[in-house]
Amino acid sequence: MGLERERELVQKARKGDDSAYRALVEQNMRRVYALALRYTNRHEDADDIAQETFIRAHRSLGRFRAESSFGTWVYRIAVNCCLSHRRKQKRWDAMDSVEESTVQPTDRTSPSPLRKAMSSQTRQLINDALEELSPRQKMVFVMKYLQQRSIADIAEKIGCAEGTVKKQLFRAVGRMRQLLSPLLSQTNQER
Repeated sequence: MGLERERELVQKARKGDDSAYRALVEQNMRRVYALALRYTNRHEDADDIAQETFIRAHRSLGRFRAESSFGTWVYRIAVNCCLSHRRKQKRWDAMDSVEESTVQPTDRTSPSPLRKAMSSQTRQLINDALEELSPRQKMVFVMKYLQQRSIADIAEKIGCAEGTVKKQLFRAVGRMRQLLSPLLSQTNQER
């Protein structure tokens, strides 16, 4: 498809001509799908990313300035969709690991004295308190204190800045202290 024909189709699509937009999609679908498939290695995810790419392109068609070809513009949208997909996937993977985690020692060969002393009742109280945290706070708390991950690793896994992880962790610790204050005061009295 020539550049003139492409520009003509873009103009028609901007005016609501669905067949013109469909022609643009058909012209670029193979490249977008191939990118998404290389990125994800999964046909289902590649289909989702390609669909999302063309939905975003359609919504943003009015902002297309034709400084490059439509194909180049759509390809950049596809790259952004792939990156968004990766961030979402990391968050889901991190949430899955949080859901699988329980308040158990991560190093079962040499648990600390504190972990040895934790009874099943104490674990249940902690699990109940964890359920009171926001999903993000729960995620960072579990990753930091139960899975013993670094701030940098947590930030990378959930796709956000280290400062954001620190802020969520600070809030989570404060909320856990508040929720577990009866348990903490009982422990202090027993000493």
